[in-house]
Amino acid sequence: MAASPMPPPQKSSSNVIWWVLGIIGACITLVIIAGLVVISVLVHKVRVNARDNKVEIETPVGSLKVNQDNEHTTGLPVYPGATLEKSQGVNFDVEANGKSAGLAIEKYTSDDPREKVQDWYASKLGAEFKLQVANPGGNDQIQGLPINVKTTDVSFVDDRGNGARVVALARHGDGTEITLVRAGKKEPQ
Repeated sequence: MAASPMPPPQKSSSNVIWWVLGIIGACITLVIIAGLVVISVLVHKVRVNARDNKVEIETPVGSLKVNQDNEHTTGLPVYPGATLEKSQGVNFDVEANGKSAGLAIEKYTSDDPREKVQDWYASKLGAEFKLQVANPGGNDQIQGLPINVKTTDVSFVDDRGNGARVVALARHGDGTEITLVRAGKKEPQ
């Protein structure tokens, strides 16, 4: 008997699977490397300063500042003799392309009665501020701002299209609690 010729070796389908898995693995590796390069560039371009009660993050496109200290950041007048409540203030500003917006809140107390403080603010604030008195049974929050208004409280509100400024006055024992709020576009100081 003559020996029959051996059939040619067949390519294994497992070789194709290994090639496909290798290509997929190489693509994943390239994506990870590209991501790490982007993160590295951003880390070197982003500057973070944290000291005292301030955090500032600066990037090539803008900056973010969060402050909690005794700076007067609302730009609203402070009632004479009022005492700043240190743990009750915050300033959050975002700046980009030369424009600034954010939220600033300051809280003060005065020994003077609310009516006297209200009269002082009525004479100091401009005509753009409208007096708002809480409506029994109505909405007890100034829309878009973190201030609740009780039926014994009053607020002076300037809610122009580019932001809002609020002076909220509440009875606090025999004295007055004064909350100053600036939300939206930052006014020049």
